[in-house]
Amino acid sequence: MEILSPEEIVESFKAALGSSFIDSKIYQREVAVKKNLFQAIWIYVKRDAFRQAVDLISKLQEYPHLSIISSSDLGDSVELIYHFAIYYGHHLKGLSLGLCLSLPKNDLKIPTITDLIPGAIFTERETQEMMGVEVVGIPDDRRLFLPEDFPEGVYPWRKDETGPEDMLKVLPGHSCHSDSFASCHSEPFASCHSEGEKRPKNLAQDNPELVSGEESHTAQDRLREESQEPGEKK
Repeated sequence: MEILSPEEIVESFKAALGSSFIDSKIYQREVAVKKNLFQAIWIYVKRDAFRQAVDLISKLQEYPHLSIISSSDLGDSVELIYHFAIYYGHHLKGLSLGLCLSLPKNDLKIPTITDLIPGAIFTERETQEMMGVEVVGIPDDRRLFLPEDFPEGVYPWRKDETGPEDMLKVLPGHSCHSDSFASCHSEPFASCHSEGEKRPKNLAQDNPELVSGEESHTAQDRLREESQEPGEKK
């Protein structure tokens, strides 16, 4: 198996996908004490070239590892990122490859890749039920995390009218008085507390009785005392 550089991988995608290749980014940085090089590639493609792109990844390494499909509600569209790892098992050669594409909200469909990568079934099922993206041809479309009595057409990861906002309830003892769950939690330490109510910044400062006398000893003090011989303790 030939191991390509990030730049060579990007060029191979450009040549194979043509006008369906949108953009790419290469990210590199040194990590750990030995300053090993971590490398990541982000490749953006059109939906019509999605399966071809996955097939290209499968040719870079016979069994590429698909970690997960992440998704974001961007308003009029949903972005999907298929997170792959390639060249794993080759010392200091491993690469992270994110295959990115955008789907319009009025046509949230993507073909399954389980025939290319069977293990994708679980993250495809999650994407279906949580984001409302229809995975066409998926061999098992049962829900993975949501119970069977969860309402149809409600998707926990969506930020629009199909999201779960109307189903959310404020827990007892929570002082959030906002009409909107989203706006309430946008500033959790401000808008979610009634006027004049402040979250303690320092437990010792706001509760001096908890740190008086012997309780004021720090962890270092206690450790120092425990390490002394019985006769040495003051």
